[in-house]
Amino acid sequence: NVETLCAIPAIIQNGAEWFKGIGTEKSSGTKLVSISGHVKQAGVYEIEPGITLRQLIDDFCGGMEGELQAIMMGGAAGTFLKPDEIDVRLPFEDLRAIGGTLGSGAIMVFNQTTDMRDVLKRLGRFFQHESCGKCFPCQLGTQRQVEILERLDHPISGDTQRLIDIGMTMTEASICGLGQTAGSAVMSAIKKFPHLFE
Repeated sequence: NVETLCAIPAIIQNGAEWFKGIGTEKSSGTKLVSISGHVKQAGVYEIEPGITLRQLIDDFCGGMEGELQAIMMGGAAGTFLKPDEIDVRLPFEDLRAIGGTLGSGAIMVFNQTTDMRDVLKRLGRFFQHESCGKCFPCQLGTQRQVEILERLDHPISGDTQRLIDIGMTMTEASICGLGQTAGSAVMSAIKKFPHLFE
């Protein structure tokens, strides 16, 4: 990708040891992250993966706007973190250890004014729209996922398990990465914020 190609000249000029001295042992070098939402200074920042999410928000973005409710890591196909997980360091391995992901480096910050059910509905609609329809797990899975998410305010008994089953089916049986990650955010929200599905 472009980020990797951009690192090559500096590595050639300064050497591999210099590059490995930035970040952590397993996540060396810098990482571009795009942070948006309820922070004072949204933008694209080049960070060392050893910093914490709190440092990114406070030192780079000027802090929160309002009280933190949730953070979505890795973009639409990513995972959610709760406010008590904000001190996690940002190397891939640290995020993975708490069920998070850095993915493409997209980070969305939501304060308490955000309707998280609406966020999930929008994510569901996005994947339904983007599905090419070539494979049934994704084509039908994204449709069923949206149908259930649309009734989150008045769920039917068993909807949470249906969402998990749909998400797992898409993850395991879809042909491409879109279908394989179309249920990631929803399944993450079920684990982190089960009250949204009650």
